[in-house]
Amino acid sequence: MSKIQATEGATKNKILLFLIIIGAVFGSIAPFVHIAFPKVNQEVKVLNTNFKNATISEEEFRTQKQLLYTKYQVFGFSNMRRFTYAIGMPIAILFCSLLFFAISQFIFDQTAILGTLIAASIFLFTSLYFILWTIWPYDSNKNDFSESTYYIVMILVSISVTVTCCLFIISKSNYDLKIKELIKLVISTRKNFFNTLEKHESNQIVIKEKSKFDDNMYEIFEKVSK
Repeated sequence: MSKIQATEGATKNKILLFLIIIGAVFGSIAPFVHIAFPKVNQEVKVLNTNFKNATISEEEFRTQKQLLYTKYQVFGFSNMRRFTYAIGMPIAILFCSLLFFAISQFIFDQTAILGTLIAASIFLFTSLYFILWTIWPYDSNKNDFSESTYYIVMILVSISVTVTCCLFIISKSNYDLKIKELIKLVISTRKNFFNTLEKHESNQIVIKEKSKFDDNMYEIFEKVSK
């Protein structure tokens, strides 16, 4: 790998890491943004107070209430607080799915990559559905999906989650097998190396080198296991 390719790879990783941090920040605060908005707008409070005190008629109350609803409504929600409350969690799940897609770039095991991508796709599908449900005006009695569609989606998502869990379990088993094979290789290499060394060096030197070798291997395995 050339220096230019290495530099480009490092720059790409830095950009990806930066995007992951930004996504994590936005995704984590999205479900709580609604707190910044009032539960009831001031004009609505005044209108309700006037109606409660009988200073306006019921007909005028209903007329003004409809006008205020039209003024403050956001995608069919009565105010910004209700809208951000409804869309906050789906946005968090969306960033979670993007985080899974980003993490897959740093995984080398193909089974784990596949499991991560499936998990990311599940989160992406779920988040996009609820985001569209939030911003798409429709009559729930006419334009909503059929009940059977929801059951089919639940079954497909359940199967996908099961497959994802199985892939991660398989990946973990493969990882354990690779570690065992690596340990066997180290033990075999150690044995052959010191058998040869014993033929040419004194016992004191051999013991010293064995201790040094074992300490280094222990330190490396301890780092890998963390």
